[in-house]
Amino acid sequence: MPRLFYSLLRLRLIVPARLIVPARLIVPARPIYTNAKQKRQLFRPLIILPLFAGALAVHDTYFNAQVLRRTLRTAYTGVAIAVDYKLNFSPENPDQIHERVAERLADLIRRNGGLYIKLGQALTHLQAAVLPKPYARLFSSLYDEAPQVPWSIVQTLIIQEFGKRPSELFSHISKRANASASIAQVHKAVLRDTGQVVALKVQKPDIRKQMEWDLWSYKCLMYIYDKYLFDLPLYFTVDYISKHIRAETNFVQEARNSMESAGYIYNDKHLQDKIYVPRIYWDLTTERIMTAEWIDGCKANDERQIRKMGLSVGQVMTNMIELFSRQIFDYGFLHCDPNPGNMLIRPSPNDRSRVQIVLLDHGLYTRLDPDFQSSYAKFWKAAVSSDTAALSSITESWGVRSTGLLASAVLLRPYIPESDLSTFERQVELKQKIKEFLYDQERLPKELIFITRTWRMLQNNNQVLGSPVNRISLIAHSASRSIVTKADGWRDWARLEWRHLKFLGVLVLFDVQFYWTRAKQFIGKKDGFEDVLERQIKGIAKQVLGIDLEDDV
Repeated sequence: MPRLFYSLLRLRLIVPARLIVPARLIVPARPIYTNAKQKRQLFRPLIILPLFAGALAVHDTYFNAQVLRRTLRTAYTGVAIAVDYKLNFSPENPDQIHERVAERLADLIRRNGGLYIKLGQALTHLQAAVLPKPYARLFSSLYDEAPQVPWSIVQTLIIQEFGKRPSELFSHISKRANASASIAQVHKAVLRDTGQVVALKVQKPDIRKQMEWDLWSYKCLMYIYDKYLFDLPLYFTVDYISKHIRAETNFVQEARNSMESAGYIYNDKHLQDKIYVPRIYWDLTTERIMTAEWIDGCKANDERQIRKMGLSVGQVMTNMIELFSRQIFDYGFLHCDPNPGNMLIRPSPNDRSRVQIVLLDHGLYTRLDPDFQSSYAKFWKAAVSSDTAALSSITESWGVRSTGLLASAVLLRPYIPESDLSTFERQVELKQKIKEFLYDQERLPKELIFITRTWRMLQNNNQVLGSPVNRISLIAHSASRSIVTKADGWRDWARLEWRHLKFLGVLVLFDVQFYWTRAKQFIGKKDGFEDVLERQIKGIAKQVLGIDLEDDV
């Protein structure tokens, strides 16, 4: 056909295009190919591109820990979410789109695994009460045990790290992990030289390759959440959270955290017999494998097993709250992952009738600035004693407005009447209140992120055990006592000690309410003190923020 066109053109049987259209606006017609060489040049990309894509997929799967596939999956999910919200969001019925998007995100986190699970858990803790209901419900499944890597991979990693086969180091090692999490899994083993039973914590091999890509994807996702989807202050937490997650993948740093925490506890006469940190075996510890003393015990929320050992659940919670209160108010070095599996309960070796908590998993710690420690202790004291002037001064220095809202959240006393706004209007109002609440994100102490997470976990553990202790009173007492210990000279000490004694009188009011609830429990009422507080929290959330909290948030 092209040759016929040019023949007719030469014979003037058709009008040349340039006589009708200016020459600069047309492209002369040419044959697609005139010989076999041009034909090969045309089809070469059609052959090379699929081969290149296949080779890239194979390399990504077997040599690059599926980094590219995971990132593309995240990008696709992010675009799908943005388009879905843009096209289908309806203020009259927002729940359907929230459900779809939450399912997409939960599926993405499960399929990518690894750090995505850790990041999803962080998002759940930080925003569970803010994001719509489907997010809190679907993300709660992220706490199921993570899949294990095969023994062959674990064995290869041991050889790479120590230059010896497992049989040369251990007289016995469980080939199936005793526990598995998002970053690592734990195998029980017996040292060949000494017969000591140890816990071998082995990092999953793909984590380091995936980490920076995953954190970059997380950063992009939070930016989209912040700027385009929910218009909520999420992005400012990204760098702080990412920094601590990176630290979790270095087991040498975890071992150092363990030893530093053990040092504080050992030098604290009040806690040294109540808390135990397992010994680290440094000759069998690297950045990807950590070996520590194996300790038997039950999880901190296993009430039946605790009582079976003849121990008091009240003493369990008292020790737990005293430990984390001292870490926050006194040590300035906080273990930020106190889930029940990381705190084993056993009888004290020195007195079998007393409780000892074995503190595990020291990867996630945050160091608290002394000035923040002081202001945070004063915040607790002012909130409990309803000192509005002191609260305003402290929260203003943190870049937080709505002092009454913050105080109400701590004291669990709603102060704004319930509104008649629609669900969508409440969500809009909520966004504005949060923006006003955090009007200066740069000044907000990032330590509050993990401190709040820690208190939530302890609150949940206390509730599961039947609320045997007054958590608020114990924390407030530790906060006030820490202020006294930082006195400058005896005159200042006397002044602060007198204030502390007066403050103990304020705590009596909280104790009266607590013991009244305990008395009702003894006569058959099921609800404990934490259940009562939870209902008040839900009331505050609905009346002040306009949201309904799920039962398990």
